[in-house]
Amino acid sequence: MNSEVIQNLESAIIMPTSSKFFYNFLQSELADENGLTLFALYTDLRRYLALCVDQAPEKELEKLAKRIYKDYINFDGIFKLPVNEIVVDLRNG
Repeated sequence: MNSEVIQNLESAIIMPTSSKFFYNFLQSELADENGLTLFALYTDLRRYLALCVDQAPEKELEKLAKRIYKDYINFDGIFKLPVNEIVVDLRNG
């Protein structure tokens, strides 16, 4: 991932209507083999952000945060993110 991808992700998170454009960017423009995984992570992070904005109960936030960690960061997660410095830091706590 480069800075352009990160900026597009940040824009997509801030502006919900851009999710379709972000998905298309990942699939068409970037042609990243991890595109679908990144989009799945994006949608889970959007859900987490929405829960924060709605001031959801702490238990609900914790449950989703743990699921995101388990699905994307853990070695045996459902989705495989490319291992980079950020993922390594998250795995190490």
